[in-house]
Amino acid sequence: MKRLIPFILLNIVISAATTLLVLWWWDLNHAPAVPDVQLPVVSAGESENPGQPVPTPTLSPLDQPVLEIKTVIGAGDLENEVIVIRRLGEGDLDLLGWQLVDEQGNRYTFPELVLAPGGQVNLNSRPGTSTVTDLFWGADKPVWEAGERVIIRDPQGNVRAEYRVVGPGG
Repeated sequence: MKRLIPFILLNIVISAATTLLVLWWWDLNHAPAVPDVQLPVVSAGESENPGQPVPTPTLSPLDQPVLEIKTVIGAGDLENEVIVIRRLGEGDLDLLGWQLVDEQGNRYTFPELVLAPGGQVNLNSRPGTSTVTDLFWGADKPVWEAGERVIIRDPQGNVRAEYRVVGPGG
């Protein structure tokens, strides 16, 4: 058995070297063609054109609705509590920095999520893994109760949507 160990180790080294050589050759001969494009470098808070401010997205006037809280489902039941939010108006709307708040100080800040016109997202109160259609707040108890007011504010703090929770279950 002791005589076989050097041969086994030599076999492992040669196999690894051969595999690396084949992978290197494959990568060298099958690399995708990447165009040589020079992209401008822009730091946060700077413009591509010095002296000009970085453009910030403009929102619709406050009298034009941009979001609708369609319903609150399962109020009072953490596992089933969901707020359905729908995009109103034209163009895509980035919700990064928007907040959903209630009268008791509970606050959810939206991650980077873009809603297309007519698109909607479900905000679940319970913990979970967020997707483009379902967000998860991560609460350990129900957030909503009948009669409570749900408010969505834009990053400037303006009220953009309101909803009053109706009876148990939404």
